[in-house]
Amino acid sequence: MNDWRQRIPLMVQELEQAGESGEGSRKNPDFQGMASAWCGIGRGVIMLAAMLLSVPILADPLRISGVAYLGDLPTLVAERDGHFAQQGLDVAVTYAESGHDNLRELRAGEIDFALMAMTPLVFDALANPARGGPEDPVILANLSHARPVIHLVMLDAGGAPLADALRGRRVGVPRRTNAEYVLHVMASIEGLTDDDYTVVDLAPTEMGGAMVDGRISAASVWEPWAQRLRERFGGRLTEELDVGRYMSRWMIVARRETVDTDPENTLAVLQAYRGAVDWIQENPEAALAVYQARAPGAAGVSGGRMLDLLFDVTLDWSLIASYRQQLSWGRAQQGVAESEVLPSFMDLVAPAPLAVIAPEAVLIPLNAGHAGGYGQ
Repeated sequence: MNDWRQRIPLMVQELEQAGESGEGSRKNPDFQGMASAWCGIGRGVIMLAAMLLSVPILADPLRISGVAYLGDLPTLVAERDGHFAQQGLDVAVTYAESGHDNLRELRAGEIDFALMAMTPLVFDALANPARGGPEDPVILANLSHARPVIHLVMLDAGGAPLADALRGRRVGVPRRTNAEYVLHVMASIEGLTDDDYTVVDLAPTEMGGAMVDGRISAASVWEPWAQRLRERFGGRLTEELDVGRYMSRWMIVARRETVDTDPENTLAVLQAYRGAVDWIQENPEAALAVYQARAPGAAGVSGGRMLDLLFDVTLDWSLIASYRQQLSWGRAQQGVAESEVLPSFMDLVAPAPLAVIAPEAVLIPLNAGHAGGYGQ
């Protein structure tokens, strides 16, 4: 759907041309005056409509961007099984390489809803501390709690302890993603600092080639990219999982203006994800088969990797703890002083939509964000 606001200047121009160059106006001065008057009224009506109705209109179809990642099964299932259509939504679903990529596109207005982990939102808060703008991202719900989902893989590490194996390595990581934070957590537990290894910013698709040509000798990455590395390097690869160290979360996020001005579609998207999550919880083996079939390179991902993967559609206090922990790490990494005021978690969340359709799923204060159009 083309945005009607782009048509306003053209409509005004057409009215002016009709009043100034119409055949009747050239023959009859009285008609010319009448036409000019009506054109003036027309211009006024158009501009009044522009002022009264100047709200964001979502693209048709709605644009949703997920990631081909095990924790994003709800998007794969919702697309495959028609959960969006069941809610009356016409959607175009795409899959980016990372939640960081999704957030960049969301802020730019290139997509309407985005899936991501907490880490991209933390770096967004560091880069954009002033909140309240229409383009600001806000969390609608958490969709999964997962462990392990990030895999630290190292070439030719032998049986060395993790601290010894990781020290001095160049590690491929998609910067500003959950993989970077999990690497930090795993290294910290082993007594290492971020200075004990070198992070090389790489997209998941680049990691295999970078290992081959020696640019990196380790990688921190999620499925299905970890599986591709296993298949490529076989027994040369030593793998460390983030079991017991960190619980990853996967969230659906929208622009604030979307939440504030289009409650109907916002609620419908959340309902579609609830339907997908219900099916996944009832059919875990079939859900894994969906992932293996639809995510590129995921055919070899084993069912055991889902044992610590819980899907739901909620907003709870654990998200606040996750945000605060990562924000503290992000401050240190970016050199942001503790005295600098940064957004709180409540600045990054819009609980009103989920509270309308599933009030029991919202365990954080409802005064966060704007509640316009949701009866809160």
